[in-house]
Amino acid sequence: IFDSIFPLDRKSDDGLLIKGGRALSSTSASSADAGALGDMDQQIISHAEAGDIAKAEEMLNQMQADAISKNSTDHLPDIDSYTALINAIIDEQKRLILEIEKENDEIKSDENATMPNEHCAESNEQGAVTIMALAEKAHDLLVQMEDISGVSDHYSSMRLSGNIPTELRHPSLQPTSHEYDSVISAFANATTAARDSHYTSHLIKNAPFISQRWLQRMETLAFDPHSGVRPTVDSYFHVMEAYAAGGTTHTVAPNNTRCNAPVLVQSVFDKLEQNTNIRPTAREYRMVLKSWCGSSKKKEAAYKAMGMWMAMQKQFREGIEEMEPSLEDGKMVLEAWTRAVNKHTARRAQNVLTTMEKLHAAKKTKFQPDLDCYRYVLITLSRSRVPTVGSNIPGIFKSMEDNRIFPDTACFDAAIETLKNC
Repeated sequence: IFDSIFPLDRKSDDGLLIKGGRALSSTSASSADAGALGDMDQQIISHAEAGDIAKAEEMLNQMQADAISKNSTDHLPDIDSYTALINAIIDEQKRLILEIEKENDEIKSDENATMPNEHCAESNEQGAVTIMALAEKAHDLLVQMEDISGVSDHYSSMRLSGNIPTELRHPSLQPTSHEYDSVISAFANATTAARDSHYTSHLIKNAPFISQRWLQRMETLAFDPHSGVRPTVDSYFHVMEAYAAGGTTHTVAPNNTRCNAPVLVQSVFDKLEQNTNIRPTAREYRMVLKSWCGSSKKKEAAYKAMGMWMAMQKQFREGIEEMEPSLEDGKMVLEAWTRAVNKHTARRAQNVLTTMEKLHAAKKTKFQPDLDCYRYVLITLSRSRVPTVGSNIPGIFKSMEDNRIFPDTACFDAAIETLKNC
């Protein structure tokens, strides 16, 4: 009965292939095989686009295994199959990250909870583990593409395990910038999930460094004009993102995490600036600024953050509108100065505030300094312990009055402390 419903392939007496009960010549059989392989590629893409990563991966691995057993590149999946599976992995990571964010919102909004929401915490941790596992899948797929296309014959292989026979080489599977960017993004997603779920492991600790290794691979391949691979702004941004997220979850250099993260973010940004084909956007500037503002290197952090803020101001004045520093950018820099205690901090903080005031007064920006900005400056003045800064107190309060900003208790306390030091 089964054979009548699903006719099996077999050989006829004259050597023709009976394909599903229908005789085919050897030429027709080859065409049928090619069509079947094409169908498998299409099925992989369909499963991947539907979010069925497990099935797409199973079929892709089966095609690879068939190619190896038959020692034939004709049986390899095509590049679209690999790309579709990698894309599906990134989409699934993003979905899981949104789930973690929702769980965190639920924890924060649970005002009646007397104990931590252990179910949400456990769910978030499992989500972070899954996201890291997905990053490793994407990594392995990219390694397979490099090995099969021959990229790893010329550059050191980044294979974690296993091996592809050297006979199976197919240039059509050479990865493009898109695949490299996607894998870099996958490891950035892993560190973001770890940060949001307060999860860490030895794999998560290595995630930022793996993403940088792939960026370095792209930079190396860019020297070969035939590779077609060039780092993009996203390439650098996602490595910066991985280091920044890692710095808030103790996943980078455990002994001195918060100190090292902004240094690493800055180093990647510096490499981006040195790239003559692309230039950083406001997104990258803000990533560096935010990273420094969250650093425990108090004095250095304030200077570095202010440097990024001033660079954005300069480009904005030169006509690049997207570089306009936001109110939040200015507030982060001013808050950083409250933690950098030395004789120059008061003047630096006031310079930032004065610049913000002048730009708004001249209608060159819509961002007006708010209460937080003035409070941060007053706190910085009180902590600087420089006697001469007391004379600036009346002018600051006058500016607040002119802008209809009413001082709070912290403002008055800081002003009193400053005047006591005069």
